[in-house]
Amino acid sequence: MTTTAGNCPSAAALGAAAGVTYTAPHSTPGYQAGWVACQYNQGSQVALLVSLYPSGTSLQTVSANAAGSTTPVSGIGDSASYYDTLVYVSRSSAPSFSVSDETGTLTLAQVESVARAIVAG
Repeated sequence: MTTTAGNCPSAAALGAAAGVTYTAPHSTPGYQAGWVACQYNQGSQVALLVSLYPSGTSLQTVSANAAGSTTPVSGIGDSASYYDTLVYVSRSSAPSFSVSDETGTLTLAQVESVARAIVAG
């Protein structure tokens, strides 16, 4: 998968996985050192947020801001879980990440597809 500034996954790859069209991502430093927030727009609205964390960041850390208990997901990264349509993924050999549909229009299956596309990258 092609990455862009800030090592954000390509909008084309994530859009294909979700079945929508996103503009090129805008990346900003995250809250902690080494974290990167990648924002993908549809029109002028932020539609998808991918937060990247250093390799080996635990699933507990990646999902720390979940509004409730998460549910495990198998087959994505080293470990993964979701809450509503937010998917959290921990990986030891590549950046850990979370994927959030900011519009509320994607299904959990679409968000998981985006997460799988990032892992396949």
